[in-house]
Amino acid sequence: MGPEQSWIIKIDGLGIKQWDKTLFTVTQGLQGFAAEVDSDCYVFANYTASGIGGHKTQSSQGGLDYWLVKFCDSIFFSTSIQQNDFHPSVSVFPNPFLSDISITILKQNIKQASFIIRNSLGQAILSKQENNISNNYTKMLDLSFLEKGIYILDVVVDGETSIVKLVKQ
Repeated sequence: MGPEQSWIIKIDGLGIKQWDKTLFTVTQGLQGFAAEVDSDCYVFANYTASGIGGHKTQSSQGGLDYWLVKFCDSIFFSTSIQQNDFHPSVSVFPNPFLSDISITILKQNIKQASFIIRNSLGQAILSKQENNISNNYTKMLDLSFLEKGIYILDVVVDGETSIVKLVKQ
């Protein structure tokens, strides 16, 4: 990655670090940023003449480009499943994982389930769908092709979504 990066640190009211995140580009020239808090989400505005790489997915069109990166505590900085009382119970094992994961859905009369793996930029890199599932279902996914890192798993069961942070060792 380039020699100049934005380093973002979230601290609590006592000044204790809760998390940190680096916004990567491939060349020198990342300059300044502003953050706006929206509930549990943080939006960072940057400008750079850098090409594609790191968190930047489009090349500069000449001169400086402005770009936004949005991070949400509930997705990127939490290890828990995000769900409410209406969502089915979803569990993933093991997590962190080396190659395969087992996704268990505890719900009666499941009609449809979708499984989407996203990279840290939010891009879908794997999508599977199952139809006409009856009760309590387990899906095995071979994720040995993934590189080490953090991924997001969207589990959509009959229209209700649960989100799980996955860590590949």
